[in-house]
Amino acid sequence: MLATDGTWREADDVDDDWRGAVAPALMASLVLALVVSCFLLARRASGALDTPLAPLQLTIAAASLLVWAVATRLRLRDGRVDWLLATVLALFAVAFSFPGDRSIDWLVWLAVFAAYGLIRPRRSSPAIASDKRAEQIVQRLTRSRTADGCETIRGTLIAEFAPSERTAVIHVAFCPPFERLPSIECEAVDGPACDVKLAQVLHQGTRLEARLSHASTAAERVTIEIVATDHPPLAV
Repeated sequence: MLATDGTWREADDVDDDWRGAVAPALMASLVLALVVSCFLLARRASGALDTPLAPLQLTIAAASLLVWAVATRLRLRDGRVDWLLATVLALFAVAFSFPGDRSIDWLVWLAVFAAYGLIRPRRSSPAIASDKRAEQIVQRLTRSRTADGCETIRGTLIAEFAPSERTAVIHVAFCPPFERLPSIECEAVDGPACDVKLAQVLHQGTRLEARLSHASTAAERVTIEIVATDHPPLAV
């Protein structure tokens, strides 16, 4: 585990919360934009709108639509949304510029679609995505510090036993290392009956030994909770 894992995880959680709060509003704006573009296109087809927008109005409207579409695309990160946004932009282009006999219309909308196509959300490669779906958490540690300088690492570990195995060894790294030799408490909290003992305690980590009460007949997993505390020296 990296020393920055806790920071990255917290940042990811904040980003997920933000996306969860904004996504419904963006989807609502997408539906509204689709309805408005269809309405304007119908008005254009019926002859109620018989002139294209003035160049300045056209530029402002197209730029505003581009900013909205890119922001929605980057936040929602969904292939179906990408296509729906492109469709909405196309409907607005026809509604605003039909019959398209001015060079300014072609220049503005070609620039909009080119910019929309170039700005893409960053996605994980298929290999990375596949690895994330397959992975299982075997260690999760958090580190805290009190006002008096006492640092504590709390975590959850998984001891895995193959069929017929009875003993598993778990290595836990403390990064950065404790300044003083930590005191450590650990116990099995879930899974088959298991005894857990400290085999080695160092400033930079510890080794635990987990031993089942009986040899496993199938693959087993035992959840272990650990608390390591670096107590500051007593004031003289």
